[in-house]
Amino acid sequence: MTFSSALPILLRLNRKAKMLRTILGCSGKPAMHPVPDSCSETPDLDWSHCPLDLLASPYLSAAHHLNRLADVAPLDGWPTKYAAWAVAGVLTLREG
Repeated sequence: MTFSSALPILLRLNRKAKMLRTILGCSGKPAMHPVPDSCSETPDLDWSHCPLDLLASPYLSAAHHLNRLADVAPLDGWPTKYAAWAVAGVLTLREG
């Protein structure tokens, strides 16, 4: 799965993060812990590592930062001078 295909799912899961932390067994576990086998039956939760930990990704932080910058002023060279994942990230954030 690529960053741009995972981002809509991660943003959707982020809205329910508090409830999902219990389901995913995040309490007391280190970052990037494996997802319990019981979650594999739910497509949005079928990840090798906790999707809520992926929300702390530097790629997602960069996409949020670019999105905030674009709200202030036009981004120089947008979108051709930016990585495809960054463009997809900003566009996905704006859709949601």
